Amino acid sequence: VVAHGAREQRVRALVSGLAADGLTREILTTRAAVCVENALADPRTVRSAMRAWDVRAVLGLPLLDRGRVLGLFFLDAPGVQHEFDPAARERAEAFAELAAVAFVQAQMGADARAEGSRARSQASTLTRILAAEDRLWGALLDGSGERPLEQVLAELTERSWAIYTPGGERVAAATPSEDAAPVPDLAGLGALAHPGVAALLEDGEAHAETVGPVRE
Repeated sequence: VVAHGAREQRVRALVSGLAADGLTREILTTRAAVCVENALADPRTVRSAMRAWDVRAVLGLPLLDRGRVLGLFFLDAPGVQHEFDPAARERAEAFAELAAVAFVQAQMGADARAEGSRARSQASTLTRILAAEDRLWGALLDGSGERPLEQVLAELTERSWAIYTPGGERVAAATPSEDAAPVPDLAGLGALAHPGVAALLEDGEAHAETVGPVRE
């Protein structure tokens, strides 16, 4: 929202498109300029607002982008029965067209910056994935067993991990740092009896499955 001078904060508080706001509805419907010559009496205006602002005449225009209404542009002259002649309307329409172009350009710039940020984030993520893959393959090729691999996983994900056999025996556990809380044994907590966990342990086929939250 933009206005001139001390009235700007009041203008920012305005809301268009209320049930009684026929002027806005007509602009959106016709996608064309609409002039109200007697704002205090015309049924298309919110007359209480017109009285509060001492508006006698108002010209409303849509800011268009390929037929899509981006916003509304209103011209009024408080306390004056201003006549919006054809030349004034042409100037207002030209201004609204330029404003729409500026808006679209600004939006495209913002979208481009956001896309650039997403691309940088994706590149960073890919770099981390490749580094993680390199460390994991290194741990596997070293043939040093499950515990070093578990430690690599914990450090890469910054999460605690544990490995259990299908029988429920924990064979490895790791935390991302030495000062992290130790990993609780699910068997000791009775969590291995949780339906989702039990079903996964009883299934002899190797596959990935998500188990819902276990309170413990």
